[in-house]
Amino acid sequence: MKNKIALFLALVLSLSSAAMTACGNTADETTADTAETVDAAETEDNPYAGYDFQGKSLRVYSSNDSSDSTNAHFLIAGSGETNGEIVNDAVYNRNLKVEEGLKIKLEYTECDWDYTNILEGIDQLVLAGDSVYDVLVNDVFRLVESSVKGQLHNVAKTDKLNLDAGYWYTGAMKDLEIVPGAMYLMMGDYFADSLASAHVLYYNKDVILDNYADANYLHDIIMEGKFTKDVMLEIMETCSVDLDGNGVWDKNDRMGYIVHGYWGPMMPVVTGFSVQYIERDDKGNVSFCFNNERSVEVITACNELFHNERSLKGLEGNLQETIHNLMANGQGVFAGYLRLSDFGKMRDYETTIGLSPYPKLNEAQESYVASLHDTSEVGAVLLTTPVDDLDFVFTCLEFLTMEASEMVIPVWFDEALKVKYSSGTEDAVILDLIRSSVDKPFALAYQSALGSYPLPACFLNLINKNSNDFASNFQSTKDAGEAALASVVAAFQSNLEHGN
Repeated sequence: MKNKIALFLALVLSLSSAAMTACGNTADETTADTAETVDAAETEDNPYAGYDFQGKSLRVYSSNDSSDSTNAHFLIAGSGETNGEIVNDAVYNRNLKVEEGLKIKLEYTECDWDYTNILEGIDQLVLAGDSVYDVLVNDVFRLVESSVKGQLHNVAKTDKLNLDAGYWYTGAMKDLEIVPGAMYLMMGDYFADSLASAHVLYYNKDVILDNYADANYLHDIIMEGKFTKDVMLEIMETCSVDLDGNGVWDKNDRMGYIVHGYWGPMMPVVTGFSVQYIERDDKGNVSFCFNNERSVEVITACNELFHNERSLKGLEGNLQETIHNLMANGQGVFAGYLRLSDFGKMRDYETTIGLSPYPKLNEAQESYVASLHDTSEVGAVLLTTPVDDLDFVFTCLEFLTMEASEMVIPVWFDEALKVKYSSGTEDAVILDLIRSSVDKPFALAYQSALGSYPLPACFLNLINKNSNDFASNFQSTKDAGEAALASVVAAFQSNLEHGN
């Protein structure tokens, strides 16, 4: 549409020029207008045609917290120069293309906030009222809290983002929109931690080969849509080995599932079982909808996996490093808790590692679901950004995300992870599957915003107790949960009433 408008305006200018020439305009002026018409025609397929922000700066405050489990700052800002590393250079070229196409300047500032101090930092920025940064990239569960407090601009109000495009993770964004028209967070290929931090289930392909005479045994089951909790339990049973022969399953053996703890490591399992927490009626009113038989099946399945004698729990030291060491030494069949970005750390393993989505609850489940983490980093626009600048900001983010899909993700995802790091084309297919299944971040993202009623606890506390009594646990916390949800809904409705 923009291209057609540009052509139309060029035609009008051309006709106006002809009329002015007849009234005595100079030949040079006529030539200039004709050249403008030709340029517009030549750029009919150029999405940047008609954009000129005259060097205006987009200021991005991007998290580079090295203490977090994942961080995708390198896919957002890069080093700021080319250095021969394929991913960094792709980021540089993406940023340069958008700068030149929109005639803008990208200004990246590293942010070292973590979840312990980000809220205080945002409060100070908003209280000062100065437009210091346009875009903030940080932990999703803290930014949800800021959205409830009315400190972020409403993404639902802009028409500059093409949320129908595949480079936006619209399903996940809408899962956070618990009040219609109140959408404040952005997930997509530019905010690349939305992908890098996705939880992935890793497994030992050499062990699969030894036990099933086919290294692709599990891969084929996954691609048939039949990787379920029962399949995972069967493989754990078949492939684990009491290496020291003492009859006790521990870290000295090959364990079926390295899971460590009942909270973070089990949340992707719960999410993978596709729990739907809330529903809306025909008037848009929201309510909890997960006190049902499926939730009982989910908690039962989680306890079967977590409390299995072949599941290794209670690890010490650096959790991710310990899991990596155990898998590298062939002491685990499956490893939980790790993220997609961890795949790049496995290229030096002597053991061949495969990757998988977390299992479905059963074959009736429609699709696999990849869980984000509560500290997955997403995008937001602070309320301090002037309203008059929002079209500029969202236009820049649309082009950055579109070009990330074309120029950055294919390099990081297809050339780096798939080719440089992966063990075969089978892993490449699984990477595509995981990318397409990132969804349902609601429970983790809202765990703090709902105050004393963190939704994951409805399942995870029962896993800690090895209890399947979901209904009683839900009823004991029901009133507090509904009150917390009503408070959040009221806050969003107030935000909307005040124009945000």
